[in-house]
Amino acid sequence: ESHCQELYPRLSSLGCEITSSECYENSPISVLESFALKRPVIGARIGGIPELVKDGETGYTFEPGNAEELSDRIEAILSDDSSSSEMGKNAQRFVKDELNPDKYYQKLMEIYKGVIQ
Repeated sequence: ESHCQELYPRLSSLGCEITSSECYENSPISVLESFALKRPVIGARIGGIPELVKDGETGYTFEPGNAEELSDRIEAILSDDSSSSEMGKNAQRFVKDELNPDKYYQKLMEIYKGVIQ
């Protein structure tokens, strides 16, 4: 609990989050936390990151290990406050609309029904 009380205000003050992973992560929690706090994410195009981070919509992606492309993406976020703010709003909307408990339950029940039939 105290960890969140310290972390979330810091994340909220950032312009974006950078997930420069070179490992195949399915659904990094750090991306979802940033989205929930209206922060766009710049994420490596690997694993499940590109499924969450949509270029120009919820942030930007870049080729893992490509420092020049990452630098360009950082510059794009920092140079356009209104676009960055809009991507943050889109990111939060995605979390609320697509990753809520009701939606999760509905998708899970669809899977169970498909197995039973």
